[in-house]
Amino acid sequence: MAIKGKGKTKARQVARAPRRAPVEVPKPLFRRTWVQVIAAALLGALAVMLLVWITNSLRASGQESDEAAARERRQDALATVRSEFESQVATVGQIQDPLGPVLAPQIREAADALAKGKDSPVITEELVQLAGDLETAATTLEDYDLTGTIRDQGFNLAQTEALIASRAQLVAALRELEQAAGILLVAVDTDDPAHVEELATTAVALADSADLLAANGWRTFRNALQQAGLVQGRDELGLAP
Repeated sequence: MAIKGKGKTKARQVARAPRRAPVEVPKPLFRRTWVQVIAAALLGALAVMLLVWITNSLRASGQESDEAAARERRQDALATVRSEFESQVATVGQIQDPLGPVLAPQIREAADALAKGKDSPVITEELVQLAGDLETAATTLEDYDLTGTIRDQGFNLAQTEALIASRAQLVAALRELEQAAGILLVAVDTDDPAHVEELATTAVALADSADLLAANGWRTFRNALQQAGLVQGRDELGLAP
């Protein structure tokens, strides 16, 4: 039997370790797309909220400035109207705030006396002077450009109507007292006692009506002054701006 020769044996190759696939490093949280989308949405919402807040603040500030300017305009206009009203009332009477003006009290004194059969404490010349002063005050107040003074000065409809009504009532009161003075002038020149009493009673009624008109007109006007902060007192007509 033949003996095989011994030769070098081939070294058995050792299997290589499997190559490791490259491991992807995870992205930081703030670089992830979904995180960026959410962050952008939140920032956008915050920006919108900030913009709305700033806009509302500016609008509120503008409204406050507008209201302050309107309030100042109303006060200036009412101060002008008040000066005109009071100056005309002062020519024939006096204002007893807050009750209202006392207009030509001499007319009531004369009317009451004649209605009771007494002599008039007021002489004819004084009645003539009173009638003229009342007519002048009524005409001046009636011709005063009230609507032009308060137009575009921040008054609402209720306030405008109240001011116009107050002027109308004051004018009516002055006119009725003027009529009463005229009636008394006729009465003092009348010899018939019954006729004198009748005329005097009519004059008293006119004086009563004038007092009521003057009180109502002044109360209406005073409420407007009170709402504008020009006088102190209780608002009775709901003239809030």
